Amino acid sequence: EIQIASPGLYSGKHIVGSLYDAKEPIVAAGKPDGEWNTMDLTCKGPNIIAKVNGKKVIDVVIDDWKEPNKNPDGSKNKFKTALKDLPRTGNLGLQYHGQPVWFRNINVTPLN
Repeated sequence: EIQIASPGLYSGKHIVGSLYDAKEPIVAAGKPDGEWNTMDLTCKGPNIIAKVNGKKVIDVVIDDWKEPNKNPDGSKNKFKTALKDLPRTGNLGLQYHGQPVWFRNINVTPLN
């Protein structure tokens, strides 16, 4: 779950580009409200790399999340299942929590 919410709504592991509730982004890369953000997300095996507006914000190995409700640094997260045990195939979801949101130019490329 990579956070897409506008900068200013949340902080820490909940800002745009974070691995939600699990890891803060490497850099703050979100644009102000009213401007389009771009995101490139690559998931290959246990490796997840996310870029927001061309800046790498997440580069993790999801297998490092070995315990439910716990991040590798020992802090807590909301996930009742260890992230390493979540499905690696299936549907993609786009989620919002009541604020207006727009999406455009969504492309999915299978990795072989």
